[in-house]
Amino acid sequence: MSRNKDLETAFEQAMKECTRHPFRPNVGYLFISDFYFRQIEEEDESETPVEDCEEILHKVLKKYKIPQIPIIGCTGSGIIGQDIATGKPMEIEAFEDEEGGGAAISLVLAHVQGADVHGFVITKDSEFKEALQQLSAAVPDPERRSVRAVLLSNIVTRKGQALLQNTITDLGKRFPSAEVTGGLASSASDVFSRVFFMAPGGKPKFVQDGTVISLMSSAAPSKEGAEPLPLTHASVARNVSPKGPVFRLTEVEGDVVKGLTEVDEAGELRGAQRPVLSVLMELCDTGGGRLGFADHPNPNSSELHVLHVKAIMGGHCKMSIPESLGKAGNKSFLKEGMTVRCMVDSDGEDMERDVVEQMEWTKQRLARLDGFGNHVVQGVVADSWTTTRGALLFTCSGRGKGMYGRSHVDSEAFAKAFPEARGIAGFFCNGEIGPSHLGSTAIQMHGFTSVYTLYEGV
Repeated sequence: MSRNKDLETAFEQAMKECTRHPFRPNVGYLFISDFYFRQIEEEDESETPVEDCEEILHKVLKKYKIPQIPIIGCTGSGIIGQDIATGKPMEIEAFEDEEGGGAAISLVLAHVQGADVHGFVITKDSEFKEALQQLSAAVPDPERRSVRAVLLSNIVTRKGQALLQNTITDLGKRFPSAEVTGGLASSASDVFSRVFFMAPGGKPKFVQDGTVISLMSSAAPSKEGAEPLPLTHASVARNVSPKGPVFRLTEVEGDVVKGLTEVDEAGELRGAQRPVLSVLMELCDTGGGRLGFADHPNPNSSELHVLHVKAIMGGHCKMSIPESLGKAGNKSFLKEGMTVRCMVDSDGEDMERDVVEQMEWTKQRLARLDGFGNHVVQGVVADSWTTTRGALLFTCSGRGKGMYGRSHVDSEAFAKAFPEARGIAGFFCNGEIGPSHLGSTAIQMHGFTSVYTLYEGV
């Protein structure tokens, strides 16, 4: 990431850093502050600042002769990357960067081992259906491959927003084991919010109303029945934190929970059964708290499926799973013995503690390679596949310094957990796209979260 206020200099600095060592990239991402559009418009009195920026990027790209690969990206009200001068992860927020005015450009060029990469751009509402067909055609035998996608969007119409949501849902249906992450473009001024796309061998293009997708798929295993190698792992730090002890459902009738009982550290029941509503009111100081359920004791916030809770007579509660998990209306998921924990909205201090814990949990699960999403290979020992090399970070524009009271918290949490990684890049979003919880492939739109895409074998 370069913070130089001159776009050509900044992009050349980033390009030079990315190509310092010889390798052949197969994937690229670009995140850019709209500072450069505003600067060209104001200082150069240009009537076409976006097109001028495209020409500057094209000039630098030609100089460095990047292989023909798809590059996607977008603008952001904050840009995340490894600072060229210090080598440290930084989050440059336009509204907090008084000295630099928010100027920043973050570039990723990488070679993901064993990945076949395709890029797609959707510029009209009518193109969504065709794009999904092209996505399907790009990945033959998806059930035998590890499929990952990064989706970035800047949709300005209600119809387009609905089509985007349908596309996210459809991706999950077409590629059931896929992990999809990304976010909605943002900017310090809504005038210059854009997504970015460069087709292999094409010219850079900023699109005001559109969606871009980078789709990766692994090679199918040579042995029938074998699992494909994972390409990335998604992890979500949420805007809620667990509070209080872990409980177990001890009396359930259909979708009604009549009682739960506290669980001790050994996983044994402790004390008497209690009504759900009394637990929520005690821990949340109100009846408006939430519950999350998990598949094992002592879950952290990222592993909890959020439950819809509705109070009924007798202090009991009806519970349902959000539609995003594809199980809405399914009453059979509630079972006695299920682990649940209270979840509450967090302040900055709690959320910082939670995101640090989230990254540490992610590291531990990757080290064990168990239960982390689908198609994870058990017993992989090759160093290149067990070391996290880098990450993309899509964080809500409501996080950052305004929430934590200081800058760089989400990116530093990754760097602390994965000090061997080569870097992190991303942007502050108007909405984040990612799994519903840690280890899930159910895709949904989030708010006030940080969605990480961790790359191995890079």
